[in-house]
Amino acid sequence: MTKYPYFLIAMLVVIMVLLSSIAHSYPVVVKDALNRTVEIKTVPEHVVSLSPSITEIMASLGLLDKLVGVDSVSYNDPYYGIAKYCRTHNVADVGGYWWSAIKTEKILALKPDLVLADAGAHVKLLKFFEDYNLTVVYLHAGASKSLEDIYSDIAMIARIFNVSKTRVSQLIQSIENNISLARQFIAPYKSVRAVVVVGFYEGIWVAGKATFIDDLLSKIGITNVATTIGWKAVNIETIMSWKPQIVIIDTTYVTNKTLTEYGLNKINAKLVFLNKTEVDLLSRPGPLIGEASVLLAKRIANILGPVSTPTPVTKTIVSTSTISHTVVKTSVTTVTKEYASATTITSTKTVQQSPSYGEIIGVSIAIIIIGVTIGYAIGKRH
Repeated sequence: MTKYPYFLIAMLVVIMVLLSSIAHSYPVVVKDALNRTVEIKTVPEHVVSLSPSITEIMASLGLLDKLVGVDSVSYNDPYYGIAKYCRTHNVADVGGYWWSAIKTEKILALKPDLVLADAGAHVKLLKFFEDYNLTVVYLHAGASKSLEDIYSDIAMIARIFNVSKTRVSQLIQSIENNISLARQFIAPYKSVRAVVVVGFYEGIWVAGKATFIDDLLSKIGITNVATTIGWKAVNIETIMSWKPQIVIIDTTYVTNKTLTEYGLNKINAKLVFLNKTEVDLLSRPGPLIGEASVLLAKRIANILGPVSTPTPVTKTIVSTSTISHTVVKTSVTTVTKEYASATTITSTKTVQQSPSYGEIIGVSIAIIIIGVTIGYAIGKRH
């Protein structure tokens, strides 16, 4: 008997082993931000995202092709090319972003196999989803209280769609790189006391403790002087009692009339008015929060005046390049562990995802080398 049949058998064994390492098992059982247990039966292919921060996470993980519907803010989102993609790939605008503006009939018409919702803005839609037997996973999104919540959302979406742990770690590391850079801008000023104003309605709405903005400020070296919890409306006297050095206006809906009406034009603090891009990035607890931290730090550094320390160089917004700076590894490690352990996987059905060209080439080379070696060894013995 020639060695060639043994070579073919060896090749088949190697192919089976390598393909089994690429395949992923479903269903996947996850616990969402509302502490609900949700079973994802197979890789979702028709997804509705109801929050811009969620849509941006999908985009940053290369999952735009899964979307069939998005909220109105996402539909017009210029970052990651989301708006262009939605229009060129017939992704539907389902209204919103707030729950009362979501057009539920449009969601039903799309027949999604998964809806990704915001634990803050869309909790009142839960009964609707349950009544119509729609699979929905709630993410922290707008209700995020920390950067860890943002990282948790990234990891959750990655688990649902079988995105590699390496890609998740790289994304989180890029955010941490930017936060490290932002700290460099703020560090020379020793102590910066600030309050973030997010809106005006029957008071001045501020970002208090237990908000992702408060956590972000802390991590880049700024003290949030607001003593309130969560997002809350206060009066000008309360803000004055906090004695902020800087008031960050994180909304574009402000005029001189607004400042006069609410008394901010008389406060003994420097006002920092964020432009639309800065407001978008700082207001969305998603993958661009690192970019937001750098823009915010630069604005504050500019308004406080020059210092003797050399100014670090930053990257362009939504750049795909990586900044080489010291990385805070704690959050990256935490979320990587969560990715590996927080999802229960039941091996009742196997779904194989298409590998990338790099994977195909690598697998092919491995098959050839291992197959030839095994085949030759078996053939030689016979």
